[in-house]
Amino acid sequence: MANHDAPRAHALFGTLLFAAGCILGVAAVSAQEAAVKKGPDPLFASDTTLTLSLTANFRTLAKDRDTVSRKSYSAVLAYIGPDSRPVTLNVHLETRGHYRLKRSTCEFPPLRVSFDKTEVAGTLFEHQKSLKLVTHCDNSSSKAEQLILKEFLLYRVYHQLTDLAFLARLVKMTYQDSVEANGKLVKFGFFVEDDGRLAKRNGMKLAKVKLTRFDDPDMDHNEGNLLGMFQYFIGNTDWSLPFLHNIRILANETGTNYPVAYDFDWSGAVDASYARPDARLPIRTVRERLYRGPCLKEQDLTATLASFKAKKGVIYQLYEGRPDITADTKKSTLEYFDEFYHQIDDPKHAQEAFRVVCPR
Repeated sequence: MANHDAPRAHALFGTLLFAAGCILGVAAVSAQEAAVKKGPDPLFASDTTLTLSLTANFRTLAKDRDTVSRKSYSAVLAYIGPDSRPVTLNVHLETRGHYRLKRSTCEFPPLRVSFDKTEVAGTLFEHQKSLKLVTHCDNSSSKAEQLILKEFLLYRVYHQLTDLAFLARLVKMTYQDSVEANGKLVKFGFFVEDDGRLAKRNGMKLAKVKLTRFDDPDMDHNEGNLLGMFQYFIGNTDWSLPFLHNIRILANETGTNYPVAYDFDWSGAVDASYARPDARLPIRTVRERLYRGPCLKEQDLTATLASFKAKKGVIYQLYEGRPDITADTKKSTLEYFDEFYHQIDDPKHAQEAFRVVCPR
């Protein structure tokens, strides 16, 4: 998942660039609103948990921790279709990521699943070419599954705030080793929407940019404001807009760019045991929030916080009554969100938290 090598080495420089960003105004009708949008692909059209099985030589695959040279492993993905008939798809797996791919971090590696378009036609995976599968970290830890659920729900939260968010589909996956009959695991995981499909769903394209800032004239400032505040809301500092670390940029027909965040396992809302903030940041744990977004003048701050206040009930409802998260998970997460909402309900505290030097 997160790459904590070069991107994290630039964290301080990235923070200074963020501080230089400033919101210039609010457009009455954005080009994004005028874009031709499409509905979600079949895989992401439902919020129900999908039951799947994945058969491969996981003993060999789990040893593949090479972050440079990727190998492909044959596998079979199976599920029960809507007509109650079994569906089997020949797929290929690759390990992916950097920090979580290290054996010292996670026992089970993150995966990428690649599909044959002729096989997936007419199935739940139609239109999918390659998907990230966010997997559990430890095979024997129930807490590892709760971390998966917490990160999955953050994708859902983000999507409540903006359409420009990656869709995610929760799965209950049976991992069956093709060599060892007793090598079976049943764990939560989730698929993340492909970035190209995200762009197409929103009537846009992936922008070909290598370095960008919040105050660039072609940047949509409303979306930049929301992204920066969302990262603060969930306590995430593992991102960089200038270096496009855990950020994708979409562009509409007029050349306006829209930043989209992903990869939230290092956030305070998830609070993974391996997550640590960069040592050069003025926080010591990921549960401490640090604003690293664009300059927010008073009118921009008011408008941005209004979006979060308006969605508070919907966001909290995502966690209420879910049978797959524990009472402790729900309690700790919502208490963490409460801290944010208590803060923004106090104008003085809000101004202090988001005090960023704006250029004159």
